[in-house]
Order: sequence, then structure tokens, then C-alpha cells
Amino acid sequence: MKPQQSFMNILGILVLAWGVTGCNIGENLTFFLPADYRGPICLDLGFFKGSLKVRVTHGDLEYRFRTGDRKRLLHHAVEFLPDASQNALEINIRGELDSGQLNPNAYYAPCIHYAESNWQIYAPDDFFRSRLLWIRAIAAIVGIGSLSGLISQIKHLLNILSAEDYKLTDLLKDVQQNRKNIYVKVSGKVYAENPINSPWKNVPCVYFSKRVTQTYQPSGKKPKETKTLEHQSKRIPFQLQDDSASIEVLSNGAIIRADSVYRETKPASPGEIETTEAVLSINSQILVVGMAKYQRDRPILTKPDFTLKQKEFKIYQEDAIELEKGIRSAIRIAFIFLVLSSTFGLPFLIPDIPDPAIVIYELTKDF
Repeated sequence: MKPQQSFMNILGILVLAWGVTGCNIGENLTFFLPADYRGPICLDLGFFKGSLKVRVTHGDLEYRFRTGDRKRLLHHAVEFLPDASQNALEINIRGELDSGQLNPNAYYAPCIHYAESNWQIYAPDDFFRSRLLWIRAIAAIVGIGSLSGLISQIKHLLNILSAEDYKLTDLLKDVQQNRKNIYVKVSGKVYAENPINSPWKNVPCVYFSKRVTQTYQPSGKKPKETKTLEHQSKRIPFQLQDDSASIEVLSNGAIIRADSVYRETKPASPGEIETTEAVLSINSQILVVGMAKYQRDRPILTKPDFTLKQKEFKIYQEDAIELEKGIRSAIRIAFIFLVLSSTFGLPFLIPDIPDPAIVIYELTKDF
């Protein structure tokens, strides 16, 4: 259909037509549809280079579009279906034109009837739906992560609570007299007659882990890559001491929270090189959660038997009270995030309540 013939089929024209170049646009328009029209509407925006956000409200329907091209002049149009129960059409246009002319016209037919090769036609709700999808996807990821974290922290707390709290002197007495295995949590200081030295900072310790990595940007638009240049670690048995007693700790299999972490980043070609060293140093105050046993005529602290998979073997820097307090705080935070993320699913069950995804969209749509 030729352009001059297409204008003969225009049943409604917005009562506004203006030319602008290199300026901000902010317009609210209204026009009325014939009562008996139910077909698609093509909103011709004009021939321009720039970027616009268009919102069309018609009864309970709301269509959102992000239109425009900042690199070239094109003829832009949006297409949508009206609400059968309403005839007032509200249009809000916001954005910036670099060049060309904004000249909105409404055609009561599909845009394809009028489009030429230089027309760019936008489907309804592309940007709005994609943004809502991203918001709901992020909420779902946060919810799944919160649930996973909540379960993990509850298990962690139950594990800590299941360990009997001992002083070293009382623990040695019970283990030696009763020759039984006891799952315990006990505090003391680290001591080793022949400690090892960390390879980078040369710190006397019973455990170290050193890692050297290089991070760089490959050619093209690929994401950053990180490769490990060096990784070494070592641990040795040590004594856990307090003022009156000591017990040997066989740390193989233990998850160790280092008391000191050293880090340094230097520029490299390409990218940068980061060196990290974590150590459990001599005389550091720790809490050991593990199995106390009488083995080879001496009491030791070691990992639980493989049949007790639910029992952990860990070395912490906090005391038992601080540790439990931190875990309970983590449980509360995970629960709050789980409740907040679950509200995003409520509109699917209760349609009349506000949709949190739309609320967040409205607050962030201008960013």
C-alpha cells in the first residue's frame, strides 16, 4: 500500500504534531477510539534518531515500550491491542531526540499495512515484561539462596549445640577414665614444638594456604579470566593448650578458619596478580569442634568417624558463645530474605494484592 493511500485509512490522529531536534521530550497525550473498534492500533511516532520510552494506558491495560536508535535515523512505530471496554487512550512519551521529527499519528490497522523498509516496529511490553522477568528471576534466586542458607545455618547451629562444651582438664579426665569418644567443643591456644613457617610471610604456624592468581581481560568482549599460578598448603598436628592442660589435635580433615590472612595485588602484563596467604599461627586462640578419642594411650582431638557424617570437624577463631550468636544472626537474616522473596509469588495466588515486581519496576524504571 502506497503512503498517500495509507493516510486515507487513518481514523484518528493525535491532536499534536511537532518537530524537535536535539532536545528532551516529555508529553502526555489523549485521544478517543470509536466505540465499535476492537482491532490493533499502530502508533506512528515519526522519523528520528534518539531514544524514547512510550507508555500507553487503556483501561486496565498498560503497554510499555522502549523505542529509538541513537546511531541512525529510522521511522519508529509501536503496535498494540486496545481494551474492549474503554475508548480513552492515554499516551506518555519521555526521552531525547538527537535529530529528526517526532510526529505521532494513530492508525487503526496493523503497522505492516503502512510500513516501508525504514520502519522499526516495536511489539508491546518488550521492555516492561523483560524487566519484570528479571526482577522476578532475581527474587527467585534470592529466595532459593536464602532457603539454602537457612537450612545450612540451622544444620550448623544444631551441630554446634550437639557438641558438649568442655574445659581441657575435664575433657582429659573423662576421655582417660572412660575411654569413650565424645563429640566436643573446646577452647585453647595453638602450640607446636616444631612449627612450620608460611612460605610468603614466614609466619610460624601449624597451617598455611598460599594462592597466587592472575586476572586479566582477554581480547574481544569476553569476560575476565582468572588462572591460578601457584597453590600450596600444609598442616601439621599441634597441641591445644590452656593454663592447666593440653591435648593433641590431628588436624587432617578439619575445616580451618585462619586467624590471619595476608593479601597483596600487583599490576601485571596482562591484568593483575594477587597473592593470598592464610595461616593458623602459633599462640592464636581457637575453638575446636571435633571428636575426642583415647587413641594409642593418649587423648586426641580428631575428625569423627565416617559413620558420623553429620558431625563436623572445624577450627574457629570465635569462642562458642560468639559462634552461636553469629549463626543465629545468619539464620534470622536468611529467614527475612526468604520471607521477602516469597512475597513476589503472592500476586499469582492473590491477584488483588500489589505486585512487588511492579512496585520495584516503578521505582527503578528511570535508572
